[in-house]
Amino acid sequence: MLIELKNIDKYYPIGRERLQVLHGVNLQIEQGEFVGIMGPSGSGKSTLVNILGFLDSKYDGEYLFAGKSVSGLNDRELSHMRNRTVGFVFQDFHLVETATVFENVQMPLLYAGITAKKTVSAVEQALERVGIGEKSKQKPSQLSGGQKQRVAIARALINQPRFIIADEPTGAMDTKTSAGIMEILFNLNKEEKVTVVMVTHDFSLLKYCSHQIKVVDGVVQKGTLQA
Repeated sequence: MLIELKNIDKYYPIGRERLQVLHGVNLQIEQGEFVGIMGPSGSGKSTLVNILGFLDSKYDGEYLFAGKSVSGLNDRELSHMRNRTVGFVFQDFHLVETATVFENVQMPLLYAGITAKKTVSAVEQALERVGIGEKSKQKPSQLSGGQKQRVAIARALINQPRFIIADEPTGAMDTKTSAGIMEILFNLNKEEKVTVVMVTHDFSLLKYCSHQIKVVDGVVQKGTLQA
């Protein structure tokens, strides 16, 4: 089992009160699955994803990753865990506008302590995998939305993470561009067994998923793949 959440409760302080946003979440994700997370705004999806991605450690319950508890890790340990196990793909790309495509994808390797010279081959291969090897010297401002997302996917993959969190990865794209991005994620999942956890509001994207998770009022349910 890659990911297992056990009885997760999450609260946010509001004055002297506490607002509960996740209620007794129990969730399992196997290595190699493509999971779609859906739910209305304010349902707790973002909170759940922050916990899954090791961005939030302040919760009640237990998080097991590859069979080992991560619930007691301090911020430094959690940061190390996040950097070597999860890649993030966001709707608004989160690229550094002043850096080239190559430099954006290279950054996680440099943060991991790898010398610039040793990163060249890995970065070039990552860009080729997502079909934009010829764009390596361009800046994000010179790219289309779909090309920017391909850069973000290459960056997410560069450290060979155990899983990818894709948060509305096609939310601002037209249908054709969206299909191209989803095909990349789908092929990575099927051919390279990369585990993908995708947050989306688009029912049409569920065809790429192995199963769906629904979040309603902080309660997580296993859903169907039907719109």
